Amino acid sequence: GWSYLALGDVQRTMDALNAALAIDPTLEAAHYNYGKLYESLGKYENALDAFRKSVQFAKEHRNTSIEQAAASRLNLLISSPPTT
Repeated sequence: GWSYLALGDVQRTMDALNAALAIDPTLEAAHYNYGKLYESLGKYENALDAFRKSVQFAKEHRNTSIEQAAASRLNLLISSPPTT
């Protein structure tokens, strides 16, 4: 999903992330990338939810790099919410 996200292809990003989560709904990287996608689309509540899930599953899987990245994005969105 990350490659499509980097290219700005929203539909392919969503398709890839949905496929990954269909295989493993606890895949922290997929939730993190959903957070990045939602953030880029201005869907901040969805982004917060995705980053929270990413942190939760990363902790469970002991994936500290994803946990730290998701927590960082989450804290940034909480501390500096976008203005509408």
